[in-house]
Amino acid sequence: MSSAGSSPRFADASQSPANVLQRGFACLSCRRRKLRCDAARPSCQQCIRTNRAGECAYDDGRTLTRTQMLQARIDELEDEVRRYRPTLDDFPASLNPHSLLDVFFERRHQAHLEVHSQRFFLSLTLTTTERNSRRPHPCLLNAMYLLACHFTKPHDSARHEAFFLTKARAALTDALEHSDRLIQFIQASSLICVYLLANGRTLESYYLVCATARFAIGCGLHEIASPVWREAGAAQVPSTFGDGQATGGNGVLAAPFDSIDLGERIMTFWQLWIIDRSISMATSLPPAIGADYLAQTTTCWPPALSEFEMGTVSDLNYSTITQLYDPNASVLPPRTDSIMTLNTKATEIFYQAHELSSLVTRNAIDTNTFSARFQSLVLALSRFHPSVASSQEQGVTRNGQSSSSSGSSSTSRSNSGDGIVRPSTPPIPPRLILSHTLIYATNIVLYSILAQGSEDAYKRCVVAARKAARVIHAANVLQLDLSQLEYLFGPCWTCVAETLIRHSAHIAAADPQAAAIFENDIEVVADALERLSEAFPVLQHKVAYIRQLRGQ
Repeated sequence: MSSAGSSPRFADASQSPANVLQRGFACLSCRRRKLRCDAARPSCQQCIRTNRAGECAYDDGRTLTRTQMLQARIDELEDEVRRYRPTLDDFPASLNPHSLLDVFFERRHQAHLEVHSQRFFLSLTLTTTERNSRRPHPCLLNAMYLLACHFTKPHDSARHEAFFLTKARAALTDALEHSDRLIQFIQASSLICVYLLANGRTLESYYLVCATARFAIGCGLHEIASPVWREAGAAQVPSTFGDGQATGGNGVLAAPFDSIDLGERIMTFWQLWIIDRSISMATSLPPAIGADYLAQTTTCWPPALSEFEMGTVSDLNYSTITQLYDPNASVLPPRTDSIMTLNTKATEIFYQAHELSSLVTRNAIDTNTFSARFQSLVLALSRFHPSVASSQEQGVTRNGQSSSSSGSSSTSRSNSGDGIVRPSTPPIPPRLILSHTLIYATNIVLYSILAQGSEDAYKRCVVAARKAARVIHAANVLQLDLSQLEYLFGPCWTCVAETLIRHSAHIAAADPQAAAIFENDIEVVADALERLSEAFPVLQHKVAYIRQLRGQ
């Protein structure tokens, strides 16, 4: 019974040495902190004393049960997840998602992504009411939006790029949490690596590519030995996929549902390989897919997606990366390699030459090891030549199909026996420009090691540099936008410019007319490098380096 004049909220003072507030009347802040509350309005003394007067609130309704409080917390967390999950509801009003995807697909070669375009756009029409394994995952969509913004630089692009990067990263976490569309998780991570590299965030890109590569290897993408898709129950080739189809070593990935799906997995692995090599050269750090994994890699070189679509792939005439260097490997008859295969082979050979040169510079390699690695690269170049020659004769485009619009010309090996692959005369198919440039740069890097003590090696470097400059002339003839080329042109053109600049200075006094011709080539290469740095700002330091060499 309450005493007269006392607050109805307090028990009889005779029952306690101090007034005790009845259960349920304390403010919410004191309840959470389990503090004694006087229930004063608008703010109790506890909240005033601890500077939390603004947090002092009362629940004047009935007390929530524990189940109700848990449900309220669940609703709160779901709202938070929805806030961070990519949706069109909070898409920047000034941007159009479909336009951004159009931009990305026009320039996706700069990120080495190969997907079936028609299937991708059709999958966008699938329902979003539940997780749909055939619909693009938000992590991939937002990574595509991110690169589209980066390449086109719309108004307020920095804010848009930060927005899509945040969305993509949150969606990557979601994909892993639910083991959802993991191939697209790898593709999206690779795209973000390209974005970070392009903007000079090289250590971030290195960390991400290492994590992504280890995950891809854990999924068994390095062990897809056959490009042929086989339905469940059909006779299988030896593989490590969970159900016998070569798709993923320990069952992390489900089996591919058709030939195109298998083809995209093969493409995804080699996309990651190229990006890993690019970032390794940019950072001078070891690649994520190092020598140990190279020896274990059995994934075949990627045929064109059109071959998977038409069902023309077979186990015949397909090899993998280890056969590029093995002197005992059987030499398969020349075939028209896909652009992805040519670019991957050329990137790998260029990387190995770059690594060998670095070891020599640091005096970190003995004579016997150097000789063996040098000869293995010469062998790789000789094995690469027939495939690039066959592809150029076919005038292939990026999808591996014949293209009359881009022109074609035969490629012949030099009669001088210098081993340099040379297109005869421009124009050459645009999508072959990268593989040609990489191989010319490989010759420069490889023979520069010997150039000081060998006149023949020095001449090989100069000839390769001139040929690389002519490839840029060919690109200009085709009116190609050099800012839309791949990052790898940057390190290639840098070594080309170095060689031309030094040779021009070497002959300037004795033959000023010849030196003037070289100066014209130097100008072309330097201009190309500067234009490429518009898409890849990380290359701006190379632009500055070439200007310094030229005394500008």
